[in-house]
Amino acid sequence: MSGWTLFWTLLGLILMLLEFVLPGLVVIFLGFGALLVSLGLYAGWIEGWMQALLSWFVVSTLLVLMLRELLLKLAPTGEVSKVELDRDQDWQGQVVAVVEEISPGAPGRISFQDSTWTAISEGETIPQGARAQLLEKRGMAFVVGVISKK
Repeated sequence: MSGWTLFWTLLGLILMLLEFVLPGLVVIFLGFGALLVSLGLYAGWIEGWMQALLSWFVVSTLLVLMLRELLLKLAPTGEVSKVELDRDQDWQGQVVAVVEEISPGAPGRISFQDSTWTAISEGETIPQGARAQLLEKRGMAFVVGVISKK
């Protein structure tokens, strides 16, 4: 076994073992590609480091593109559940303190759940220190409204 054949064999084994550390079914195909290059070098089908590197790149890419999705479908995985946190909208209608002035053209900040959040107003300007009501959420910002004075 030549030096290059040994190199590609060890590289393939190391990459395949790395799949346990870096799961995702990519590294294992890179390792399998390296083992195939090692076999090609041993059999004399591949000569030189440039041909070996090109062969590894092509074989590994083809393996990843063709077999990864197939193995992911066959491999048993834990159940994944998607939880939408805003579905309950427990926050809707709550009264919050305005930390930084909020005007229709410029977002400000509110204090809510022990943190400050970006807030926007579609109506009137809400000064710092006032209280506002949470109306809706857009991305990471809350839309707030002035609390009506009775």
